[in-house]
Amino acid sequence: MPYTNAGINYMHEVIVGKRVPQTLILRLFINDVVPNAGTERLDLVEAEGYGYMPVNLDPAKWITSGGVSTYPQVIMSFSGPLGQIFGCYLTVSGPGTVLWAGRFENPYIVYNAGDDIKLTPIIPLGPQA
Repeated sequence: MPYTNAGINYMHEVIVGKRVPQTLILRLFINDVVPNAGTERLDLVEAEGYGYMPVNLDPAKWITSGGVSTYPQVIMSFSGPLGQIFGCYLTVSGPGTVLWAGRFENPYIVYNAGDDIKLTPIIPLGPQA
């Protein structure tokens, strides 16, 4: 997942104590864009309706090892035909800063009630980032 410039700045401000860490929120976007370092919240059209809800990621559930933080699998279930989902992004509660955003290799298509998407959020911070 590519980090955004605003996301990198946010992480640096948390590291140096200039900013208090906030809960991270996993979201889905439905517009056909390729996120990059300059991506902002207004560039991404968040999914809505059919049971979609962004997911607050509990800080206690992150596991960090070897410069990588991994969150347990998140399952987002839907109650109807949401349509194409092109990718996901991680925002910070409060200011809503986009930390990172990534496009799926192929869009997920939600056709029916009961369809779901399974995601495992990973944040690399080491040399592989």
